[in-house]
Amino acid sequence: MSNRRTVKRLIGFLSLLALVALFSANCGGGEDKPTSTASPAVDHTETVTPTDLDDVVEIIRPTPNEAVPMVISVEFDSPEFTYVLVRPIPEDPNQQYWVQAAAESQGGNRWISYPVYVGQETDRSGLPFKVCVVISDESLSRGQSLPEKPEGPSHCVDVTRE
Repeated sequence: MSNRRTVKRLIGFLSLLALVALFSANCGGGEDKPTSTASPAVDHTETVTPTDLDDVVEIIRPTPNEAVPMVISVEFDSPEFTYVLVRPIPEDPNQQYWVQAAAESQGGNRWISYPVYVGQETDRSGLPFKVCVVISDESLSRGQSLPEKPEGPSHCVDVTRE
């Protein structure tokens, strides 16, 4: 949460700095110069880079290293639609990421995805999994397997089966 606050403060500071620079340029910086009557175009849109979004995509539940049942809900904060992925045995390069149920907005930036399957009924207790949320331009479908996590801002937590 403090990262989100830091990003918002930085954006606010940069916006203020841009306004000061614009005001100084329009006022001639204290010199008596003729000024144009046309006002310059000002872009009021915020540009958010993937690095900025990495700080605002955050899994709330499950928590890191939590022991979880086979079926869970994943609760997270994200500024836009985000995919939920689960990967069994994260250190095994032969394992795939599995796309889970589409997340539903809970209002604001809060999202919940349910059901999210962490393995199968036959998986042993203590088996490690990685649960990830990722903002991606790719079109993904529930049940789809991926060899790599898609590009885009993301957050992952490691969990184990109870």
